[in-house]
Amino acid sequence: NNNKKQIVIVSDTSPDELRGFEARLVTRFKSNLVLKLTPPDVITSREILLKKIKYDESLSKGDIDPQVIEFIASNFSADVRSLEGALSSLTFWAISENKDKIGYKDIPLIFSHLKTTKATLSIDKIIGSVAKYYSLATDDVKSAKRSKKVANARHMSVYICREMLNSTYSDIGMKLGGRDHSTIMSSYNKVKRLSKIDESVDRTIKEIKNGLAR
Repeated sequence: NNNKKQIVIVSDTSPDELRGFEARLVTRFKSNLVLKLTPPDVITSREILLKKIKYDESLSKGDIDPQVIEFIASNFSADVRSLEGALSSLTFWAISENKDKIGYKDIPLIFSHLKTTKATLSIDKIIGSVAKYYSLATDDVKSAKRSKKVANARHMSVYICREMLNSTYSDIGMKLGGRDHSTIMSSYNKVKRLSKIDESVDRTIKEIKNGLAR
């Protein structure tokens, strides 16, 4: 312009589809650099969130599990407004519940009212992902097979369903071939105990969770 400064115009349509502008202005817009804005990827979304958290007085002093950040970046990255909306929900929940520490298990409580940009996570989806991680068929995990590999995948499915969805033992058992409450509870407690003393188990949990969050 006359002040020799750049002008940036943002619109949700291309210059040709703009309404209410003189033809000469539309032509001028088209003669300059026109770029399409795409949704931020997970890495960019994560960086945006971390920067916003840094300058948010309510969140910057707290302890937020990195997996919570990963969940938001992976599930609300349709646009920056979606990220900001999810972050606002996180801030409101932390203040209203007087929480300084926000963990992965809090996710269902914080974001249950928001529609994610990804398919909703479910018990079946978790079982399928765990089966794939162990190079098994989903039906194997749900079956009566007792090989060590199948049993480990079954135990892991139970644990992650409890941690990520807070599903009841009965609901998980129903999806895993109709297993009873006590069997599912035993599986959960076993993985929980092992995750504290066996680094490989803890690593497996994190890898599967991260895969589900992508």
